Formats: sequence, C-alpha cells, structure tokens
Amino acid sequence: MSDDKPGAAELQDRIRRLTRIANVAGAVAIFGITLPFATVALALSGVFDDDHALHILGWATAIGLALLLSGVIVEVQVDQPLREARFARGYRAIGTIDEAIEDSGGEIQGRDTLLISAEIPGAQVTIRRRMVCPMSTPGSCRNWAGLRIAFRHTNLDPDDLDDILVKRWPG
Repeated sequence: MSDDKPGAAELQDRIRRLTRIANVAGAVAIFGITLPFATVALALSGVFDDDHALHILGWATAIGLALLLSGVIVEVQVDQPLREARFARGYRAIGTIDEAIEDSGGEIQGRDTLLISAEIPGAQVTIRRRMVCPMSTPGSCRNWAGLRIAFRHTNLDPDDLDDILVKRWPG
C-alpha cells in the first residue's frame, strides 16, 4: 500500500468516526420514518382523545420528517469522505475501460456500467473492476471504451469488481 498517506492508526480512527456518524444518521432517519406511523397507531387505538390526537399526529409527523431529512443530509455528507478514507491507503492503478454496458433492466434505461481492467506491475495480475458511469444520461459513456482511468483499490483480487474508487475520470 502507498506510504504517502495518513498513518494506519489515525486512518482507522477516521474510518471508525465516520462510520459511527453514518450509523447514527441512518438510525435517526429510520426513527424519523417510523415516528409518524407509531403516532397514527396510537391515535387509532384511542389512547388520546380526539382533540389531542390531531395535534400530536401533526407534531410527530413534522418531527419525523425533520429527523428523516437531517439523517439523510448527514448520511449524504459522510458518504464520500468515508469512501475516500477506506481507500486512502489503497493501491493506485491506471486502467483501461474495456466496455460500457447499458442497463436494460426495465422500461426506463439507467446509466451505463463501465468494465475496467488494469495490469498491476510487479504483481503479475490483471484486476477487473466495474463502476457506474458518472454521467446521468443513458448511453453517455458508451464511447469511453479504450480510454484510461485512474483509480484506487484495496486488494489485488482480480475479480473483486466493486473494490474501486475513481480518482480521475477520462476526458
């Protein structure tokens, strides 16, 4: 692994901290989703009299939506730094985009999946990785076959397709 990045101990601390934040944000979002439903169930069971049930339901729904929104925002903010921390001490590679496969899973066409290969010098192995095209328009990456791409990976397993963090896209 490369030695020009943060030390292993401080990197593990950063990963643990970001993972903890992501887990708490996920729990807050789940709690935010369930709070209005629990309140409706209590209101329907007759625990509250009619005057208070609507007020409590309104407040619980507003609080639930606020918790859901804040949990999602925090999770989105933590996702990329967490991915980068996990790959910070990984190997660097320059690969070639072998193929762009269109997603034809349903009526609505999704983004292309890029198949990438890279020869690892000294290890005498060719690794294969896959990545979703960063452009949202379907078919926009089909002409990328043969282009070079810089990425990081954490292991030399040739078939660990999802072990990739792109550092430089083509073009």
